[in-house]
Amino acid sequence: MLAAAAVLNESGLTNASLDAVAERLGITKSALYYYFAGKEEVVYQSYLRTSGLAAGYAVTASKMAGSGRDRFVHYLKLHFAAPPVAFLSDIAFLTPEHEREVRRLAHQHDDLLSGILTEGHADGSLFVPRPHLTNFAVTGALNWVFVWFRERPGALTRPQIGEAFTDIFLHGLKRPGPAMTDWPAPVLIDTPSPEHGFDRAFQAAQRRDSLFRTASEFFNHRGFDNSSIDEIAAALDVTRGALYHYVANKEDLLFQCYLRSIDLTEQVLDANEAKGGPAQDLEARFIASMIELNAGAHGPLAGYFRQQSLTPEHQDIVRLRSQRAIGKATYSERGMAEGAFRQVNGALSRRAIMGAINWLPRWYAPSGLNTPAEVADTFCALFLNGLAPRV
Repeated sequence: MLAAAAVLNESGLTNASLDAVAERLGITKSALYYYFAGKEEVVYQSYLRTSGLAAGYAVTASKMAGSGRDRFVHYLKLHFAAPPVAFLSDIAFLTPEHEREVRRLAHQHDDLLSGILTEGHADGSLFVPRPHLTNFAVTGALNWVFVWFRERPGALTRPQIGEAFTDIFLHGLKRPGPAMTDWPAPVLIDTPSPEHGFDRAFQAAQRRDSLFRTASEFFNHRGFDNSSIDEIAAALDVTRGALYHYVANKEDLLFQCYLRSIDLTEQVLDANEAKGGPAQDLEARFIASMIELNAGAHGPLAGYFRQQSLTPEHQDIVRLRSQRAIGKATYSERGMAEGAFRQVNGALSRRAIMGAINWLPRWYAPSGLNTPAEVADTFCALFLNGLAPRV
């Protein structure tokens, strides 16, 4: 199961195979069939382990004595003390029965963790006005670790990462002294309007953008392997041939979705920088703007957990551009230099924030109960107070 999780996290569903798992274990593929009937079984058992262990941590923590804070800390310790598991990127790939089982455990985890946070708010050991949204922020940050973490000599260990994340979470959920509650408004990306309604270039750009938004939604929720050009074309009420006017194939469509997402992210970063202000304003504005970008009229963005489905050349382009973009968001380091943030690991704080944001396409729905402003307020409260100096 450890080998299967490593293959899925490093290679993605598209490139994962029983051959790759067998090679990592140093056994034959035929020997692996003793444990797995096929690829779907590998994914199912891996995802069942992920969701089952997470639910188990929440069950254990919820039953222990102590405050809500004590239970939350115990939950985090269990999570980071355990070996890595597979990132839940392609649940829709599973058979309906297997998908229901994995989702049932995932929902059980979310309910239990939200319950622990609710208890902490009730007993005063934590300050969590919106436990279910805080659950998604924490879960996103934790799950995103499986996307980027690799065991290498000299690299941070999972317990060390857990210690840093726990420090930010606890400080954010119960900051000594008055907590920050007022956040600057997000920067909004303008939607270009044509000089007249028959501008062909504008209409073509709108169709292209609609294609990439629709495709991003399919890829985010159904996965790359489980989404088809025909389904995306049907959702847009166009022919399959019409889609090939914009992209060469499905892989190219995913690539273009990523390029669009990076372009919009760079616009947010540049607009945020132009507005200026202290680092804590820049950080809060960035969080709120990325949530608005995902949940608003321009959303959804393409989830960055499917890059392995691209060709190696396209992976390199997306990775380089996304790293260059997020490299501009060094607000934690700026805040520490200004004295607005306490001394923490800036790279880890940035990964925690990006994990929460990148998890958003997995659960947020515009028709849901919460507005982008409520999500942004919850995320900013957690991370900005988590970075704030101790008083």
